[in-house]
Amino acid sequence: MPSRRAALNAVTLVVTIVLFVPLAELGLRLALPAPTIYRPLPPNLTQTFEVRSARGVQGPALYKVNSMGARSREWAAERGTEYRVLCMGGSTTESLANDQSRAWTTLLEQRLGRLPDGRTVWVGNIGKSGWSTRHHVLQARHLLDVYDPDCVVLLTGVNDLASRLKRGPDADPSVEPDLGDLDLLRQSFAIAPGRFEAEWPEDPWYKRTRLWLMVRRLKQGATPSPEAQDPQGAYLLRWRQARAGGRRTAELPSLAGDLDRYGRALREVVSLARGRGARVVLMTQPVLWHPGMTEEEKELLWMGGVGDFRRVPGSLYYEPEALARGMEAYNARLRDVCVETGADCVDLAAAVPRTADFFWDDCHFTDEGQALVADTLAPVVRTVLLAKHTAVAAPANEALPHGSAPE
Repeated sequence: MPSRRAALNAVTLVVTIVLFVPLAELGLRLALPAPTIYRPLPPNLTQTFEVRSARGVQGPALYKVNSMGARSREWAAERGTEYRVLCMGGSTTESLANDQSRAWTTLLEQRLGRLPDGRTVWVGNIGKSGWSTRHHVLQARHLLDVYDPDCVVLLTGVNDLASRLKRGPDADPSVEPDLGDLDLLRQSFAIAPGRFEAEWPEDPWYKRTRLWLMVRRLKQGATPSPEAQDPQGAYLLRWRQARAGGRRTAELPSLAGDLDRYGRALREVVSLARGRGARVVLMTQPVLWHPGMTEEEKELLWMGGVGDFRRVPGSLYYEPEALARGMEAYNARLRDVCVETGADCVDLAAAVPRTADFFWDDCHFTDEGQALVADTLAPVVRTVLLAKHTAVAAPANEALPHGSAPE
């Protein structure tokens, strides 16, 4: 009798699962329809960070993404009442450790205020840690139609340099890093048309279900990856300790092939933005690295390693003076692209002093650094927006205002 009852219970359980799973999946698909548009960041995400070891940053820091997938306020319902400025980049645009109110993108919007033509300015921040120009090109291809910006601001360079250095001194400079288009798409967007973050063609069928998506999200929240930037900033202490215990070299590998790819990517972003009628502002990448850094300054560093340096003890790291040379090579190439294309250029690397007053690690800005970036950028963006407005309003044969870059 007990065995019959156990068998009946087992059959009941199997039937329940067989019936429940399809119904649950159907319900979730009705509740969570497949997206129809690209979003760089998870819409409506709200988190709070307090990276206590980031000196010069006041916490806790609110990180809030709007419904359009940008770290910013919602834009005006009437398109004609405000300009749109789209800020792209990696973590130095994202500004994860800084409160939303103190991120340079928010401060830029405040500095711009209401322009003389009566319009306000919406500044959208779609930066994210790790993104390089390879991601920015893909984003420019798919997001410019979504955001319809009047101006695109791009702060980039350090992730391109870090990616090259990570491959090691013996890597063939002519070989492009192996990253398939689908992997690049996964990295570049939180949501893509027809796909949530867990729904991709090569995945097994069960990984493309809504049930798997919900389990995956819950698991990620409960057990973050060792590479995750946890809200308390424990990651920063681990990464600094890893660098302190690593080996050192002052010899940079060849950057030639990667610099060429960097230049091509920048030119493509400029071309894509102009094709949508947007003006472009390119910014050089400021960093703390410089020759003769004090020991106290060196203790703030964690970047510039080879291989899986954040996980593997004793990894090889480049000395600050080598990193400074490498960063200047990328900044020089960006300045060259500005000259070649006529894009507006802000030499932010020259404007931000290389001290711990403005950086809390290798390249990320303190609150004071965020304010300086906004102060430096605001006059340029204001001029660009007004010049664009004048160019649209003026007859075709009328000259642009003095000082504006040719389109």
